[in-house]
Formats: sequence, C-alpha cells, structure tokens
Amino acid sequence: DNLTELAKYSTALPLKDTIEHISFISEQLSKNVDQYPDFHTIIENMDLIKKSASKCLNYNYLTNPNPTILHTDFHPHNVIISDNDEPVMIDMDNLIYEKPYKCIAFSILRFSAFEKGINRNNFEQTLLLFLEIYGNPAGLKQDLLHTMTFLELEKILRILYRFFKTETYPHFIKNLVPLHLQNIKMIDQYKNDIK
Repeated sequence: DNLTELAKYSTALPLKDTIEHISFISEQLSKNVDQYPDFHTIIENMDLIKKSASKCLNYNYLTNPNPTILHTDFHPHNVIISDNDEPVMIDMDNLIYEKPYKCIAFSILRFSAFEKGINRNNFEQTLLLFLEIYGNPAGLKQDLLHTMTFLELEKILRILYRFFKTETYPHFIKNLVPLHLQNIKMIDQYKNDIK
C-alpha cells in the first residue's frame, strides 16, 4: 500500500492537478518555514504564483505547430560532442510526441542559464536564437513565454506537493527560489517590458 501511495506522486503531476492543492501547499509551507528558509520567499510570492497559474491554465495559444518527437529534457548536460565534433543529444528516455512548446521553452530556460546563472541578457539572446531557428512566426514568442512560466510554476507546485505528501525529493527544494521562482519573475518582467 505504501508503494502504491508513493508511486502516484512519482509521476510528473501537471499544473492543473497541483493547483487544486494550493491550500494544502500553502498550509504546509507555513508549517515548515523554519525547516526551509526559502519557503518564506515562496509564501511571500504566493499571490504571483496563483495569479500566474490562473493565466497559464486559461491561456489560448496563438500558433499551432505540428506535433513532433520531442526530447523533453534538452539542456547543455544532455549534449555531448562526437569524435567528429558534432553535437549529439543523450538521455532519450522521455521522448514524447506532441506540439513542441514545452520542449523549446524548457531548452531556452536551461541553455540561457547554463554556467552563467539566470540573467536577463542571456535569456533574451537565447530566446531570440530559438525564435530565429523556428522562423519566428507571429505569436510564437508569446506562446513560448507563456509556456516557460507554465513549466516553472508546474515545477514549483509539483516539487512542493510531492515533498509535503511523501517527504521525498528534498534535494529539489534548493531550486525553488533561485531557479524556478526567479525565472517566473524574470519572464513576467520581460513580458511587461515588451508590451
């Protein structure tokens, strides 16, 4: 029974499921704030998280690319250079077939911060590079910015929900504020600046 219970939290819980448990997550954050100092920052930003989640769940995409095979975890640590100096993707165990928003958005976020930390200039340069690669159709920038926020919200709420339900995955907590929340704030500011 315990394994069955744990198994249901080991899957990648989508934002639409974890947001339903926001009251539970908020309550647990308050109870455990002394154990993890970053929980205080999450609590301070809960209004931003809720507002952003509502926007994400009600967003209508502007573009409609064809589904394709996606890596879903494409970042610099999953690229090696072959003997012929060609880049090769590794870690292909999570391939899926769907529209490419999540894969592209995740890659932009992780490539822009690789070995440099989160930085607005690196983010903008990486976003523009990916937009150029994909032909920059009208609406794609907005769709990708939305999807980046969606992914980071999903990560925050998934990590917290899993941790509070199972007390597993504590090593992911360290990324909540300096990576995931910081990205949400940067993307939110960027969207406001380009309006």
